[in-house]
Amino acid sequence: MAYRRSAVNLLTEYWLELQAGGDPKTYLEHLLIVLRRTALSFAPSAASLTGEQWLGFLDSHSANPEVMFQSELGQLLLTEPYRAEPEVSASQLLELHQLVLHWVTNHQIRSVKDA
Repeated sequence: MAYRRSAVNLLTEYWLELQAGGDPKTYLEHLLIVLRRTALSFAPSAASLTGEQWLGFLDSHSANPEVMFQSELGQLLLTEPYRAEPEVSASQLLELHQLVLHWVTNHQIRSVKDA
């Protein structure tokens, strides 16, 4: 689907910017934007989800039950983009990138109540 390809291209672009010395806060903000836009492509009601409900939505549409946003790693998406100076390591940024990339590429579109 075109929206998945677009999201993957954006994630790749943002990752390369980060690796070239970009700002981790900006990168985290971009991750959230890509996730939200991807979700809205198939579930408009996802627009109103926040916090744990948002992470639960992402998990409920994951193609792999081991790819979890309701984990310590996923929790970083609820806090770190909103800090003036995010407290994330390079390895956590890589793990977040992989988590979001996997979800964008493999999420399941289910006919459930979007949450």
